[in-house]
Amino acid sequence: MRWPVIYILIFSVFSLGLDGQSIEETRHYSDHKFDEGEYELALQGYNRILFFDSIKEWQDLYKIAVCQWNLNEKNKALKSLNQSYFLCEEDSGLAAIYFKKIEFLLRLSKYEELLEEIKISDLNLDSSKLQREFFYQGVCYYTLCNYSQSISNFSMCFPTEDSLALNRLALIFDDTLNFNSPSSKKAKILSYFLPGLGQTYAGNHGDALNSFILNAAFIGLYIYSAQAYTILDATLFVFPLVRPYYAGGVENAKQAALARQEEKKAQTYFKILALFEK
Repeated sequence: MRWPVIYILIFSVFSLGLDGQSIEETRHYSDHKFDEGEYELALQGYNRILFFDSIKEWQDLYKIAVCQWNLNEKNKALKSLNQSYFLCEEDSGLAAIYFKKIEFLLRLSKYEELLEEIKISDLNLDSSKLQREFFYQGVCYYTLCNYSQSISNFSMCFPTEDSLALNRLALIFDDTLNFNSPSSKKAKILSYFLPGLGQTYAGNHGDALNSFILNAAFIGLYIYSAQAYTILDATLFVFPLVRPYYAGGVENAKQAALARQEEKKAQTYFKILALFEK
């Protein structure tokens, strides 16, 4: 039984520091490191406080979550935020924790989980925080391609009398009607019909020209081989060379079309953000 006791005593000395820091001194040190962005040292300090202090403070767990997030411990950060939320009894504190969790979920691209978090929230938010909540919902629905719900949430961020902003928002969302163009399916079919045509349709003119030239060269090689030898020899020799480039061109056309769609979505999204910045 002697060794466990010795271990605990040694751990206690190093946990609290050789200078025998009190809980408040440790918290002051941790807060200082937190403000300086030295999250690893701050996290060590806050963990010591949790271990030795019988009274748990929600602020310590909140800062632990921020430290863990910045140290790339994403799941632990979310768990610490949940613990902080259950300890907190202040409306302002609950709102701070709530929006920090929403921020984390957004950065993790967990859009459906974020929307569920907002749905079950029972916080009594003021108007500015409600607008912020609507904004996050608008972002999530936009990313999930639910544009009708997205514009509905974004619209709630503006006063009803701000008709200029609402009209601009509606004009921006008109672009969503063209998000499925160019069609990836059509780009593939065109490339099957004529190599390079699908890339041209998708706006990838560089790859289209390359595909045209490459496949024309293979056709020339096929004709030459058929004349010099036999059609069977030309087919057996040239076809294995052509097939990967032909299939690759079809896939390239599809990806070019999808990339163009994503580019349109991104451009429209930045227009929305610019409207809110104004």
